[in-house]
Amino acid sequence: ALVELGLQSGERLFIRPSGTEPKLKLYAHVRRNASKRSELGASLEAARASAAALLQNLEASLDL
Repeated sequence: ALVELGLQSGERLFIRPSGTEPKLKLYAHVRRNASKRSELGASLEAARASAAALLQNLEASLDL
């Protein structure tokens, strides 16, 4: 089973149980636009930072 949460910011969070361990797996989906090839690296870095922050904030709010 997979639970998808759509956030107001347009980001999405996916939660699913692990198939082999008694824990939950969390995935963040973010999107950043790059209109030029030269912007791709910066957009990718910004997306990764946003996803990491989203997961860290969730972890902190759940007191994990």
